[in-house]
Amino acid sequence: IKRENQFKFNKSKKILLILYSFIEMEDRTPDGYLDNFSINKIIFNSTNKYLKSLSKNLKKRNVIKALQETRYPALENSLKKEHKSLKFINIDIPFKKIINQYNLSIHFFIGTPFFESIYLNRPAIIIFDKKVNYRLNEKFLRFIQKFKENNICFESSIKAASFINKNYENLEDWWRS
Repeated sequence: IKRENQFKFNKSKKILLILYSFIEMEDRTPDGYLDNFSINKIIFNSTNKYLKSLSKNLKKRNVIKALQETRYPALENSLKKEHKSLKFINIDIPFKKIINQYNLSIHFFIGTPFFESIYLNRPAIIIFDKKVNYRLNEKFLRFIQKFKENNICFESSIKAASFINKNYENLEDWWRS
């Protein structure tokens, strides 16, 4: 995949939401870590708040890419029930093969697709929940702080949506700043 030197906004491109869905199985986590069902619930609530906070025009521009197929796709089904017009991309299509087809990617978990977006110079936003992204060391948390200062990281999905509502047409300026 080719890394872009300069991102170019394209009005016909959409916003790609990366849906992390963790396998829901009964487990007991040590040290107070959340179980996968609880993580999926947080991701659903965050995604739902984000979508409900977008302008009507921008909400239509969101497409979801699920990263993990589970036997019981509760997270995907819940979002489909709540947002009937939401489109989902085939799970078998690799993220890095489609990222250049979108103006922006939204992530609810710090994972490989987020870093691929950054590496490929594609605008990305992480909606960061400490309960979901809990195993980060102090050095990495300094990067998170830099991401927050540059509006790449938000702790609130409502604030992320507000930022996108105000800046979507000017993504190039934001991303290059």
